[in-house]
Amino acid sequence: MTGRIKGVGIATGLIVAIVAGSWATSAQPTAPGGSPRLTVSAARFEFEVVESVDAKYLGDTPGHLGRNGGLEGIRPSLALGDPVFHDKTMVGRVSSVSWDRSKASLTIEFDPEPLHRITVGEVVWVALDGSTTAKKTQ
Repeated sequence: MTGRIKGVGIATGLIVAIVAGSWATSAQPTAPGGSPRLTVSAARFEFEVVESVDAKYLGDTPGHLGRNGGLEGIRPSLALGDPVFHDKTMVGRVSSVSWDRSKASLTIEFDPEPLHRITVGEVVWVALDGSTTAKKTQ
């Protein structure tokens, strides 16, 4: 019986996290065009961290999730393991990426580098042109 109660508690926690994440996403400040005030170009894609997790699954590592739109006419060249930057400092590596062509947006999950503090709401960026250093995309 305690296993069933524990399962219900975990499921409730996940539902609360999903709802809170969708509220945080919909509450982002928007520019006149309706997209967040972040830089999106053929070389650089900025996005806000909207979720941070210690571990999603047994044996998993901590990670952060972010998303942004504004990819109209831009075809990303992004792969697993590509670096994620905050300013000019690499703060993580891409562990999951999802491109929604109908919404012209990317959802990116990344594993943090040790000793770098990333907070929800923080703006980070990736190079969409395959660059692996901050200097090439500045």
